[in-house]
Amino acid sequence: MSEKQDAFTGMFLALVIFMRKSTIRYLNFSPSNGLKQFAEDLFSQLLEFAPVDANSRSTIENQEGFYLCKINVVSETGRFGTLVGSASPRLALQQGRITILKQISEWHQMRFLTAAFS
Repeated sequence: MSEKQDAFTGMFLALVIFMRKSTIRYLNFSPSNGLKQFAEDLFSQLLEFAPVDANSRSTIENQEGFYLCKINVVSETGRFGTLVGSASPRLALQQGRITILKQISEWHQMRFLTAAFS
């Protein structure tokens, strides 16, 4: 690859990563600033492992003291999703993160296995 192609590829990847988006909705409760920051950091980390064009959308809902966390990470190459619940919104977010990371890990493994045997 020439230097121009390398520079263009680098700029393109930087633009795609910059365009990644996380949307987080909170229903039936007002989150603290600490929880908001925790959720933003969590989704930023999730997108680092997701396909390069991925975006995330999540909803954390308080249902009478029980928090449901729905997470969707969507890209052209794959869709990952989970619904978990917990007595704590932080714990629900952490459980959802673990589930999504497992799904993304499996996607990465299948992608490399497919390429290896093609």
